[in-house]
Amino acid sequence: MARPVSNVVIATDSFATWVGVTNFMADTFTNYALTANSSPYGANVSGNSQLIGIFNANTVAVGESLRGGTVNVGSNLNITSNVTFTGATINAASNVVIRSAYTYINATAFYVVGGLANVTSNVSVTSTTTTINALATTLVGGLANVTSNVSIVNANTYTNTSIFNLVGGLANVTSNVSITNANVNINAVSFGLQGVSTVTGNTTLKANSSLTSVQLLGDTSTSNLTITVNTATVTGNVAMSNTLTVTGLTTLNGNVVGPTANLSTAINVGANVNINTTAYAVGNATGNVTINQSGIVVGNTTVGTVNAFALNIGANVNLSTTSYAVGNATGNVTITQSGIVVGNTTVGTVNTFALNVGANVNVSTTQLNIGNATVNNVLTQTALVVGNTTVNTSVTPTAITTTATVAAGNTTITGFINSSSYGTFAGTVNAASLNVGANVNVTTTQLKIGNDTVNAVLTQTALTVGNTTVNTALGATSIAIGNTTVNTTITSNTISTNGTLTVTGNTTYGASGDFVFAVISNTNIGVANTSVGDPTAFTVVNLFSFPIGTYTGAKVTAKITDAAATNNQVQELILAQNGTDVIMTVYGTVSSPASANLGVFSGLINTTHVAVGFKQTKASSSVKLFAQLIK
Repeated sequence: MARPVSNVVIATDSFATWVGVTNFMADTFTNYALTANSSPYGANVSGNSQLIGIFNANTVAVGESLRGGTVNVGSNLNITSNVTFTGATINAASNVVIRSAYTYINATAFYVVGGLANVTSNVSVTSTTTTINALATTLVGGLANVTSNVSIVNANTYTNTSIFNLVGGLANVTSNVSITNANVNINAVSFGLQGVSTVTGNTTLKANSSLTSVQLLGDTSTSNLTITVNTATVTGNVAMSNTLTVTGLTTLNGNVVGPTANLSTAINVGANVNINTTAYAVGNATGNVTINQSGIVVGNTTVGTVNAFALNIGANVNLSTTSYAVGNATGNVTITQSGIVVGNTTVGTVNTFALNVGANVNVSTTQLNIGNATVNNVLTQTALVVGNTTVNTSVTPTAITTTATVAAGNTTITGFINSSSYGTFAGTVNAASLNVGANVNVTTTQLKIGNDTVNAVLTQTALTVGNTTVNTALGATSIAIGNTTVNTTITSNTISTNGTLTVTGNTTYGASGDFVFAVISNTNIGVANTSVGDPTAFTVVNLFSFPIGTYTGAKVTAKITDAAATNNQVQELILAQNGTDVIMTVYGTVSSPASANLGVFSGLINTTHVAVGFKQTKASSSVKLFAQLIK
């Protein structure tokens, strides 16, 4: 409240106090409260006011300015509902940032003349003429549709929308243009880019397009494209289905796919490969190879003659249509269709069957034979066989097979040894690693049995059973179970763990088993004994028992819960027995709610055992017991 008004205390305040409070209220209504009347100008009051809540009116008239924030501190004005401007003109004299999901402008003329115009939402401009004269125009929304004539004369134009479409009649862009959309579709009658322009999306130019400096970096398709710059750079894949005419220097960093490429002068591939109308040259000023119509030139020396008859390499090598000759008049080797001639002597016969060198060497189409009927070596495509008809040793790509003994001195094997049967080593085998099958590995430090999922590792100090997640390590003095997060260690006299130790059976303590901890859980001890005709007549249910001759007493902590799990009862029992009688004391009973009475415990001798029973007051109760038995 702007002016606090104290209440009049009837029992203690005077009549004068009452009048003073009344006058104070009248002054507040007259000079401070904002009221309303039916006059054309309305009621008014001077001063500042702040309303915490919601103010509703048919029409709000603001004489000078409308802003957000508080009375003393201005801030942004947030409009959270849809806004409709019905006036003739909207003037934005400052920077305008529009981040809505969709912005729709359907004015006859739309002008942006501020220093910076940022539009981060989908933009659809359907006015007759759109003129953007800002210093920088940025479109980063999902979709930009421009269906009117567009004239952009700002310094830099940047679009980063998903799809950028220009389908108006005329699009003139006189600034630097960067278009990084996924798809760029320009379908204007005339499209001119006069600045340095980069288009990195899939680009389609469907009109007569005159580009003074443009880089098309995506997959590009053009219907009629004329580039009049000195140098054009195309780094994407270019598919040509018609004729490509290049009048200047052209650098292609991608693939050019077309049915036929006709070059009137030459083509350069990199710095050192040139193909022209008369020669193919590879190299530079230091070393080069040139192939022309008359020969092959390496450096400055002609080393080969290309014609229909022969190829000469130097002075002593000649390859003709009938022979291959190496040498000169003093000594030469000639290979023809019928044989090999060294000097003037025929030393071999070349035919489709075999080549014999002397009496004991034979080369056929399938093997090399060296030897005679007593001892010979046979080399084929798949094996090397050494021996005779009695003893043979065969070496194949996958095995060494012998009918005798394999003997070796100090032998180094860098690969694997695979044996299909048992073998005997007379010496010492030194190896960094020995594999037996797929899951047994012996190294210089450990024996590993298993795989990546489950394995056992035996080292000099421990046996580890498990995997990378949970391990059991057997050492000289302890057993460790667990991983880096939770570990349990068992030594000769202790068990330690940083997690939870779970015991599922009875636990015995003392060298003679003097103490035993037992946990008994009965999820449902039954319903009423209806055989007597009373649905609330419950009988005693034996929950657990222990041998008379083993334990003389017990301490029991009990918890009882009814079937609906809305009543709980916790209590402790102490009992002793002498073989004939059972004496029991029940104490420390706590119930929730306090009025809950779920039953009574009792003890009795059952021949050879002491039985602990419970008579419930609600059907299907569950009972949990923690018993400490004492010898």
